[in-house]
Amino acid sequence: MKSTIRFIFTLCALLFTNHLYASDSQPCSEASKSLLLLDLSHQGFVDKKFDAIACKILPHNQDKMLASYLKNMTQDGHSDRYLWRVLVIDQSSGKVVSSYRDEVQEDGGIRVSPYSIKLDTARYHLNETTRALGVRLMIGTAPRCADSLITDFLTLFVEKDSELTPVLLNFPTNLWQRLEGDHCSTNDDLLITKQSHVFLSFLKDQAHGYRDIRITTKVEKSIDYPLKNIHESDVTKTDQTLRFDGQFYQATEVRPNHPQLLKDVYENLDITTFRSSLMPKRIAKENRFPDFKTIPKPVYSEKMIVMDSEHWYYALTLTKENHLGYHFCFVDKSKLGTYFSTSSLLLRKYGNRYVALNFEIDACEL
Repeated sequence: MKSTIRFIFTLCALLFTNHLYASDSQPCSEASKSLLLLDLSHQGFVDKKFDAIACKILPHNQDKMLASYLKNMTQDGHSDRYLWRVLVIDQSSGKVVSSYRDEVQEDGGIRVSPYSIKLDTARYHLNETTRALGVRLMIGTAPRCADSLITDFLTLFVEKDSELTPVLLNFPTNLWQRLEGDHCSTNDDLLITKQSHVFLSFLKDQAHGYRDIRITTKVEKSIDYPLKNIHESDVTKTDQTLRFDGQFYQATEVRPNHPQLLKDVYENLDITTFRSSLMPKRIAKENRFPDFKTIPKPVYSEKMIVMDSEHWYYALTLTKENHLGYHFCFVDKSKLGTYFSTSSLLLRKYGNRYVALNFEIDACEL
């Protein structure tokens, strides 16, 4: 019972992460709100209400303020789409120096609250002269007895003329997964959960003028036997390097079972993105792997997209929420009907792109 209560408490704490950040409030002064209301009017809104708002003076430049807000995109407030604005404002003149505009789409795993924005002005030095500005969206949510929760999405911006340009977009840094058992039941004899926290540090190596980023993931895997009152836990750390490609920070390699975002996956996948993010894990005894020169043409059905290459079939099934997909089954054509490998990948649509949230290797049968 104690172990079960512990897991219920853990999930509840994660579900209310947004509210925990209220203690680290970043309020906007009335003068700052007036400036943001002016920007809101320029975006086509006539009312004077924000769904989430945060302001913070830049520690390295006291003359400038970083601000961000979320605004429901309908006047009656019943839309599941929110305008997301990020602005750098000159304190003395009140003028917007640079800004960014995007949208947040609510679904079963994304929910906006008054505490959804946290401005992160840590020392994100991309090089000797460029310091990135961070904004975290605490918008992850889940039902009470959910299997997973992903939140604390970090975006790093750099100022380029009048624009704030994201170089790392919506990177999830707080993840929880239930691997086995039901943490809402007192009768389950085995509960296995995994909690992951992601930390960033900057390396000396550079690409296209910006330092590489080391992504360190601290993973705590907990095993509980509630009926026997036994609890076991193990903490591991994994590292991954992100390298700037001239536009965004991208993963330098794909690591199966890595519980974090591997890279952004665009709606219109190019061949480089496809190879680096969707390639199945190599099996030593196999000597044939997809080596696509072009993206294979997909064949659509109601709930599945089947794609064909020279040696492989692979299928993408849709989720209940009609996100882009959940399972990629890579099947060797010469061994149809036998076990091969599955690459499980959840692609959540966020704004105008899809984000890969999980990557695992299992076995599947077709």
